[in-house]
Amino acid sequence: MLRALPPNFTSWVGVATGGERPYGYQSRLAEQGLPDVLRVPTGTGKTLAAVLPWLYQRAGHPDAEVRKMTARWLVIVLPQRALVEQTVDVIEG
Repeated sequence: MLRALPPNFTSWVGVATGGERPYGYQSRLAEQGLPDVLRVPTGTGKTLAAVLPWLYQRAGHPDAEVRKMTARWLVIVLPQRALVEQTVDVIEG
């Protein structure tokens, strides 16, 4: 059975995080798209800031043209295996 997708980005974050609200910069990313480089302090949701806005634009944005123009693949490049494992854990969680 297919569940209905959340109606907006704030709802996406709530579902993905168990009720948390997105940081302002995460919401801007969902509306304006991802930059080439994202620099924000530790502990401010960088992993979710990369994944959830992309997923929202790819699968849940109300504008079909935005969904169509969003890349099919999201590539995250990290310099250490420990960071890769942490990122996988966050995304799977």
